[in-house]
Formats: sequence, structure tokens, C-alpha cells
Amino acid sequence: MFEVTGALVVFNGQYLTVVNGGGLGGPDTGIEAVPLHSDGTHASGWETFAVIFADQARQRFSLQTASGHFVTAMYGGGIGGPNDATCPVHTDGTVLTPWETLTFSIDTAQEPPTMTIRTSGGNYLTAVGGGGVVDEKPNDPVQTNRMTRGGWETFSIEQPQHEESAYGERSIRMVPVIIP
Repeated sequence: MFEVTGALVVFNGQYLTVVNGGGLGGPDTGIEAVPLHSDGTHASGWETFAVIFADQARQRFSLQTASGHFVTAMYGGGIGGPNDATCPVHTDGTVLTPWETLTFSIDTAQEPPTMTIRTSGGNYLTAVGGGGVVDEKPNDPVQTNRMTRGGWETFSIEQPQHEESAYGERSIRMVPVIIP
């Protein structure tokens, strides 16, 4: 099984954030109940996913959160709207089922390359507004109800690159990743 660890960047350049590092979903109320935000400004633990590929072609995959849970497209996708029992995306999956299996296609004509992510039902993963959304009632920041691709449905992956200056100063910067 091939795995890449990195952060998902939404259309506006912000990061997809897993609230509490994962484990949320369902009819909870309040901003903490929305499992995914699209307003991360730095790639830290809550913005980091393990991309676990399920096939040799590296097109079918699952996203595992920092807490070890899997991102779940409820009912295989097709959901938008209020954060209630029909919340489009949960981060509390503990086993891999079709709802936790996603597919992507890469557009290498973009710089950096971008990708679209589709649910098992064929719907696109969408960062509402292109990103920057924490909780937009009655809409969740991340939805699975789009059947056509637009800017809001494009993502890229970045990984940390550790650097050291000639003076011994250490830093980390995020660099785009091209999935081989």
C-alpha cells in the first residue's frame, strides 16, 4: 500500500482543516461540530492527512486524519446543506468502506498541478466559496453535492520540506507534491 502524508490546499490557497484532528460527525451543534473547515492558514497537525492509496494506479484512496480516523463522504456523496444528521462529510470513520474511498484526477496543466476528488457516488468534493469557510449556515464548508467541476472542486497537495540555512537556522516550508 502506497501512502503520502501532506496537506490539502483548497482553491483560494488555504488549507483543509480537520477539527480536533478527526472523530467528528453527525447531528452535533456549534462550530466545533463541523468536521472540516477550509480556512487553515498554516499546515499543522489538523491540516495533515495520510493519503492511503487502495490501488496500483493510485487513483482510489482514503484520507486518514491525525487522530487515525478516516474522512467519510456520507451516503457516498450527494449531500450539501445544514450540519445535522445529513452532514456531508464526517471525520469519524474507523474502517474503510466505499464511503471512505475517494478517487481523484490530476490536472498537470496547472502550476502547481491540481486535482479533483470524487466520492464513491461520483460527486465532487467541494470547498464552498473556494475556501475560507468555517461554518456557513445553512451550508457546510465542505460538501459532496456537485456533479460538475469548477474552481471550488480543485485541490492540491503540499508536503513539508525541511530546510537549513548556511547559518544553521532551520525552517519548514510547504511545497507542492505531484503524485507519481
